[in-house]
Amino acid sequence: RHEKHVKTYPKIVANEKAVCVKLCDRIANVQNSMEYNVGTLDMYRKEHSDFVSSLYLGQHIEAGRAWKVLNDLIIL
Repeated sequence: RHEKHVKTYPKIVANEKAVCVKLCDRIANVQNSMEYNVGTLDMYRKEHSDFVSSLYLGQHIEAGRAWKVLNDLIIL
C-alpha cells in the first residue's frame, strides 16, 4: 500500500483538481470506516501524516475546508 502511494501521490499532486478529488475520496472513506470498519479507520489514521505531507499544497479555500474536515475526522 505504501509503495502504491509513493508512485501515485506525485501524479496526484501535479494537478490541483486531482488533489481535491483524492481529498474528498479520503473524507468519504474515513467517514465510511468510522461507521462500518474500525480497522480501516486505524489504517487511515496511521497514513494521515504521510497523506498530508504528500498532498497538502496550501490550496484554495475550498480545499482548505476539506483538509479541516479530514483532520477533524482523523482526530475523533
